[in-house]
Amino acid sequence: MIEEFYENRRLEYGQCKVFHHFDHMEKIRNGDFLNLVPISVELDVTNKCVHRCFYCYQFVADDLGLNWELHRSDEEINFEYACKLLWEMGSAGVKAVEFCGRGEPFLYPKFVEILKETKAAGLQAGIINSGSMLTKEKALEVREATPAWIRFSIDSLKDNVFNTIRRPVSEEAGCAVVQNNISGFCEIMGSDTSTRISASTVILPQNIGELYDLAKFTKECGMRGHVFRLVNLKGRSTLYKDLWNEIQRELVCVQKNLEDDRFAVFLPPADFYLKSKKKYRHCYFSLLDWAIDVNFNVYGCLENIFNPRYLLGNIGPKGQSFMELVHSFRRLDILAMAGTCPACCRDEVNTLLEGFSSVIHPDFI
Repeated sequence: MIEEFYENRRLEYGQCKVFHHFDHMEKIRNGDFLNLVPISVELDVTNKCVHRCFYCYQFVADDLGLNWELHRSDEEINFEYACKLLWEMGSAGVKAVEFCGRGEPFLYPKFVEILKETKAAGLQAGIINSGSMLTKEKALEVREATPAWIRFSIDSLKDNVFNTIRRPVSEEAGCAVVQNNISGFCEIMGSDTSTRISASTVILPQNIGELYDLAKFTKECGMRGHVFRLVNLKGRSTLYKDLWNEIQRELVCVQKNLEDDRFAVFLPPADFYLKSKKKYRHCYFSLLDWAIDVNFNVYGCLENIFNPRYLLGNIGPKGQSFMELVHSFRRLDILAMAGTCPACCRDEVNTLLEGFSSVIHPDFI
């Protein structure tokens, strides 16, 4: 088994992106943490969803230490205040907004308007969605809004497996509808779009054996990449232990036969599900990326959204301003919490940043 290709997380998942932001790097080097504006934020617009994926935060909240009472399934963001916040963030120096979250973005009635406002505020937009609600009409509107990227989360092409994993509330959000919406969206966007279209799959015991077919489907739709992830569940080392060799063989086949100059395949680090001890003391990534829920509660970590320990504050109508939160000493508390976190996809970048910030005699290369 060749290990190197698991480390090849280039392009949109490369952990060296942070070094493109020299002003942020200078502040980290100088310890000027409370003047460091996040590069990006992840913003929820709705908690509503037509899927009930069994690995979703809401069903494993207790295992992950999350307070799910902070998440009410019928809540949506206040449109007028969200637009105000987008302009405030754009003026402050935030570069990009990722719309993902604990709900389906395209269920939010004014989501396309939010996208257009994001662009008008000088921010780039990225979207993670299930494809369940992205009709032809919405696809045409998204094309006009020109997000930087859009990623579809799809875990199976088989009705029975799809229903077991994603548990749609009705056939209108089922496997066939999702596939038709995805292929239709890619056709509408066309091959010359500036929006990068990709897919993601959570590897689970239920979908092992169709990982190749999933990537083949997304490639044939005209997407530019497919990322495979491991589920964030307590005890995942046990979940994957007896399946790991089979998973590796299938992923080798996916990358060997499908990856080319037009289509990238991104695979999980070979030891990711086994990681337990951090190689760094500080979560510098909490300074660079925030997660904001529909009630404008701000968390220093997407993986720990709805965990009160990682709550930075609130920037809603009755809360702090965006810049007040930037200058908040609470950020230093989150920065120091790395030792208590589970393994996450930011381990590599935090290791790099800790080395960068603590190096001695930097001129002796």
